[in-house]
Amino acid sequence: MTTGLCFSLLGPVRAWHDGAEIPLGSPQQRSTLSVLLLHAGGTVPAGQLSGALWDGAPPKGARGTVRTYIHRLRRTLEPQGARIESSSQGYALMVDPATVDTHRFRHLVAAARAAHGAGDERGTAELSRAALDLWRGEPLRDIHGEAAERERVGLRQTRTSALDLYGTAALALGRDDEVVQLMSTAVIEDPLHERFHELLMLALYRAGRQAEAISAYGHVRKLVRHELGVDPAASLTRLYEGILRGDPALGPPRGGVGDAGRTAPVRPARPEHLPAPSPLFVGRDTDLAAAHRDIAAGARVIVVSGMAGVGKTEFATLLAHRLRADHPDGQLYVNLHGFDADRPMVPTARAVDLLIEAMEVPRQRIPRDPEARAAFLRRLLAARRVLLFADNARDAAHVLPLIPASSGALVLVTSRSPLAGLITAHGARVTELRPFGPEEALELMRGKLGPERMRGQERAARAIAECCGGLPLALAVVCAKLIANPAFSLTAIAAELCDERARLSFLTGADRSPGVRSVLSSSYRALSPAAAGLFRLLPLHPGRSAGAGFIADLLAQPLSRTQELLDELTAMRLLEERAPGQYGWHDLVHAYAVEVLADTAGTAERDAGLRRVLNHYLQTAYEAARILSRHDDMPPVRAPRRRSLSTYAEALRWFETEHASLMRLIDTAYRCGHDRTVWQLAWMVRHYLDVNGHWEELRATSTLALRAAGREGSRLGMALGHRGLSRAEYNAGQWDEAERHLLRALELIEAEGDRLAAGYTHRQLAGIHASTGDYRKMLAEARISLGIFAELGWTVGEGAALSVIAKAQGRMRQYREALVSAQRALSILEEAGELRDMARTMDLLGYAHHHLGRHREAAGHRRRAAELHASLGALDKRNSHAMSALIASLLSLAVDERLAGEAVTARATAERAARRLADYLELHRDGCGGVDAPAGLPELIDELRGFAGELGGAPELTEALLGRLVALAERAQRLGAIERLVDRTAGPPGMVAVGERAHPEVGD
Repeated sequence: MTTGLCFSLLGPVRAWHDGAEIPLGSPQQRSTLSVLLLHAGGTVPAGQLSGALWDGAPPKGARGTVRTYIHRLRRTLEPQGARIESSSQGYALMVDPATVDTHRFRHLVAAARAAHGAGDERGTAELSRAALDLWRGEPLRDIHGEAAERERVGLRQTRTSALDLYGTAALALGRDDEVVQLMSTAVIEDPLHERFHELLMLALYRAGRQAEAISAYGHVRKLVRHELGVDPAASLTRLYEGILRGDPALGPPRGGVGDAGRTAPVRPARPEHLPAPSPLFVGRDTDLAAAHRDIAAGARVIVVSGMAGVGKTEFATLLAHRLRADHPDGQLYVNLHGFDADRPMVPTARAVDLLIEAMEVPRQRIPRDPEARAAFLRRLLAARRVLLFADNARDAAHVLPLIPASSGALVLVTSRSPLAGLITAHGARVTELRPFGPEEALELMRGKLGPERMRGQERAARAIAECCGGLPLALAVVCAKLIANPAFSLTAIAAELCDERARLSFLTGADRSPGVRSVLSSSYRALSPAAAGLFRLLPLHPGRSAGAGFIADLLAQPLSRTQELLDELTAMRLLEERAPGQYGWHDLVHAYAVEVLADTAGTAERDAGLRRVLNHYLQTAYEAARILSRHDDMPPVRAPRRRSLSTYAEALRWFETEHASLMRLIDTAYRCGHDRTVWQLAWMVRHYLDVNGHWEELRATSTLALRAAGREGSRLGMALGHRGLSRAEYNAGQWDEAERHLLRALELIEAEGDRLAAGYTHRQLAGIHASTGDYRKMLAEARISLGIFAELGWTVGEGAALSVIAKAQGRMRQYREALVSAQRALSILEEAGELRDMARTMDLLGYAHHHLGRHREAAGHRRRAAELHASLGALDKRNSHAMSALIASLLSLAVDERLAGEAVTARATAERAARRLADYLELHRDGCGGVDAPAGLPELIDELRGFAGELGGAPELTEALLGRLVALAERAQRLGAIERLVDRTAGPPGMVAVGERAHPEVGD
């Protein structure tokens, strides 16, 4: 009796424990279990489970139903020792794969193949027989759907391999009668599998049943002619002829090594046309494993796709060689030259003829009509277990006529295109190859150059790999030049490759071998004129990725037409859709596009394209800035042609994604003399740069803005440049310089007569005075700002000015007046939807209530402020202002919750504050690069992490715990790592509700 837990999928889905069968419930529940068992020990995403259960079309609420099945299976299986783990990634059944018969079955067949390859016929027979004995009928019986059928197809194919392995080994061991019995059943189950008929005929002949062997050939010839319209394979016909004449080579040889003193028969000839695999192939383990899984699951067409030079042919060649044993009727290869730079494409009809010739078909049997010949080829392939490798296909139409409909043959296709037509027509699976990562690139170089050449030059090797973008062809060209020139150092080569303008010339192959430029040019030449026109304009974009909306603006074309061209460029692998609607390109593709732009586009075309790029970014930045802040003190910009952003999160994400591009574009616009665009764009991005801590970039862009506005003679532009520089100086703690810039800005604004800009500049001056502690001047500037906004009827400005007034009043201990001002401010700001000022004002209300002894009310406002800070990006470690504002709110909230008698809730808040402070300090440490980080910072971070854990285990926030948290925050301040959080001058309990720089008075 079998002990322990075991599962069967080779037949109905069943389970046993110590020999007793376990009831598994409904068909859907058994189906859920089957998917988990097929991935025993691995995680299955919930979506994959839903897709399998409802055949790719799960109903609404499917995930809840899946959770129900998982819960029932847990109740059934966990008492027997099988645990189902759940995570954000999905579900995993934690059992040994050896307890599942499908895993044992595949493992045994793989071991039998290895034994066969090693010449161990006895081991082959024992292992393959053990695998066949596990088969209990149709796998996954009663489990319906496409996913289950794919598994069945793969398992049937593996059983076919096991039957072939056993039949071949058993004949070699003299077990003729056993092979006759086994193959008599096999030819009924799979009548068109000629290898089974071959084994049956040979076994009958060796058992002395020559007449039955001849009759078996007549039966298969009649069957194949009727079903496929062709004669049996040449190998089967040669075996038949040998039986007729009693060929001694077919009989049992004397003095063998088998069970009856016999050795294996010589196999008939078969086509073996695969190119030799690369002896230095590296990496791609994950891709190879995925392709093997797809084939095991029943896929009969595998497309290997990727950009030019990524190594598709090398990969597919290695894969094909690894699959040779599974395709005993031969391996065929045809190079279609779909993208060769110096060879014409092989037409499909010519490919058909080449493949028929390779199969040694007598000429008189070959149809004359091209379509009939293609159908004839497909019938030949369908009747045999062959592997067809079609290399370098141009598109799906190029290769579709070669692919048979049945599952006998396996087809590997390489192409720069993903060949979507093959997915539709044949359920092809796509293996997408990408350029190597740094470690794989180094492994490739090490394999080609040898460890001695690489020793001591790893930094240069990494620079070479980076300049080549991990593209295997580029790396191969570099290695070839290094091998041909032993005196060249890797350091010298790396320096040469760093010049992007000369990079492609260096990466040109020698002796007519393909280089990077030639393979990319073959893709470019295959484009339509419109797509080629788009490609050559792409270098005008300042980054390495762009959205479809930008590209439509670059072309001045409708989005629908632009999408067609993007699809064409993506199919050629000159672009990559990295996210829906977001396209990127490889560095070497960019370098080639720069060459094409220089060679084919005139000055007028380039200038017009750059203006469209600038207009797109200016309009989108204006749109994003207006969403991030309701303070509309920006210069007027024409509205974008299409609205692309609508939420705060979308606007913030756009700035984060386009950050580097915006910086480069401002510099380009300045160098090209687009002065108005420079200062306008610099002002659009200054709010994002400021609140996210990019203060050096704020300084650089504001400096360019000031120069460009001066060059243009724009007073408003110069004033905005001064205001941006004031923010940069403010964040550096240079209060006098910050004030000087604002006073100069006020002079320019008053000369321009822009009252709205004057109101915001006075508000910004109030922030400077807050930092210096001159609250009377702060209050005076804020009241001037309020008066201007009231005069203009600009309510959101009034709300912001009132918030600054409330802060000044609070710092002057006028708490009741501060409360009134803050309540008025909040009412206005809520109506306007100005979120950042709302959060600041809620903190101010908490501050005023706290000092009036109203701790429950203070906690309510602090809690709302913390929630709003979190929603504004405080959970993103890059958003330094928002993070410090959140920390200040949480620290003060913990104090007020404790004073309001909510010590348990205060404990959770304090823990959250400690964790966020540790996150912030890690951000500061990483920003310093580790070298300039303050001494003691790593230890403080560790201490905060430990203290947060201690708080997590405490029942409530005691005075002692609060004191330790305050002390840790003070240490962070003393290290200069965070804005002011703790103020001992404010009286007990010493917690400042609004840190002086956690909520700076941003001039927006």
